[in-house]
Amino acid sequence: MTAADDLVSRHGAMMNDLARRAICGESSSQPSEKLPPEFGRAGASFVTLHRAGSLRGCCGSVSARRPLVEDIKANAVRSAFSDPRFAPLQRLEWGTLSLTVTLLSPLEPMRFEGEADLLSQLQPHRDGLLIEDAGRQAIFLPAVWEMLNEKEEFLAHLKAKAGLAQGHWSPAFRASRFSTAQSAAEPLLCRASEKMPEIA
Repeated sequence: MTAADDLVSRHGAMMNDLARRAICGESSSQPSEKLPPEFGRAGASFVTLHRAGSLRGCCGSVSARRPLVEDIKANAVRSAFSDPRFAPLQRLEWGTLSLTVTLLSPLEPMRFEGEADLLSQLQPHRDGLLIEDAGRQAIFLPAVWEMLNEKEEFLAHLKAKAGLAQGHWSPAFRASRFSTAQSAAEPLLCRASEKMPEIA
């Protein structure tokens, strides 16, 4: 079990609550001094929203640059209101969505000789992948393997997400993999009296 797995197994519900309260505009029920010490350490997270099994928002951090508690709250608000693929969340959607928090391990730069070598090293359903080339980058969490379970398909769609041609390759192509631990999905329930945060 990784450190992220252990943290999620012990405090996944608290992570979900932090994300939910950030989206709903509600202050945390846990004073910072009452949070587990790991929440005050730098961490990288993604917050994902689904509606009836379909993605409704997903934003996160590739690397750990701020305290985990702040990272979760910021990414929750981004997922709900600033994901460029979706319209900002509306009050009428409360109660129709589910929420999960995913913790990322540190990125592991990969060494490979060409695309075939890169593909041979990928571990489906375990590896998340970040690719970078030509001033572009894109990331897939391991959960994407559930929809794209072939290595070639996974990489091709990730290239497309980065704005690269599916057949693109260059000597400067870089890839890093990582693992994740994800909280159990919970409904996004906000009280009617709660006020959504204002997004600039």
